[in-house]
Amino acid sequence: MFLNTGYVSVRLETSLRPGQFGAIENAVACELPGGWCVTEKPTETLLGITLNLKLDSSVGNVPPTLHPTSQQVELTLNAVSSHERIGYVTYSALEAARHEIGLFTVHGSAAFLPDHEAGVLLLGDKGAGKTSTLLGLVTTYRAFPVGDDILVLRSTSSKIELLGGKKIATVRASTHPHQFFFDTKTLLNLVPYKISKGPVPVSVVVRINVHSGNTSAVAKTVENGLRERLRLHENTLRFVSGLATPTCLDEMTVTGPVYRIDTTSAVASRQHVIDKLLTSPYLKIQARSASEAGALIMMALEKQRQA
Repeated sequence: MFLNTGYVSVRLETSLRPGQFGAIENAVACELPGGWCVTEKPTETLLGITLNLKLDSSVGNVPPTLHPTSQQVELTLNAVSSHERIGYVTYSALEAARHEIGLFTVHGSAAFLPDHEAGVLLLGDKGAGKTSTLLGLVTTYRAFPVGDDILVLRSTSSKIELLGGKKIATVRASTHPHQFFFDTKTLLNLVPYKISKGPVPVSVVVRINVHSGNTSAVAKTVENGLRERLRLHENTLRFVSGLATPTCLDEMTVTGPVYRIDTTSAVASRQHVIDKLLTSPYLKIQARSASEAGALIMMALEKQRQA
């Protein structure tokens, strides 16, 4: 059997029953880039890795084991294992292996503008307005969403591509910097907006900052400096710095350590993709609304097309 998730396939050895695979797939189909499914043959790029996944009710609160090597990942989860949790843990456990072949999970939003044949990668802090700007591009400028919140990038010898992302957008009601942490997020299915199927080349990277308290609308070229390099480094480390989804859990408590899954070759691959992103057209946009941010992005793409 083969597990296919995050645009890679690995051999799967598991104590899960075949009937459980469909429930996991349904739970995370729109949550994880590339979905999650178990098949008789690999459907994505096949890695030379076997994922050994066990559910063990006797584990209790004793930390399970995660042993990433070049050929095998052994992962044991205790009894409290929701279908969504299994999907996220197995996705995350393969992230370092993705890095080694030039695939990277990042926090951001992305859209494809067919009139410009341009992919727009939106980066920014939590609550910076990435999702609202994405939705503005979709509704106002006929863009196709690539994904929201979780994206997968692919680095090739000549360019950075967007393969896909999370198909559910989470939208906050407020863009005020002191308000949004208290907002209830609304879930929005992006599928009806004709999700763009990758790969989509990244034409411009935008670090976004949308708040009603901003005093003006400004678009600046981001300098290739240490500050932005560190931000990109932190973003690409999102899934390899540790398994954020707990492997050991009881009804009320997360127990056990966070397992680091980074490798030396993954580090080198990350530096390569960061270098490529920083040499791409790279803007910092400050705006008072998503529509204002969208207009600045479109102006930048038009200048790029005319250059």
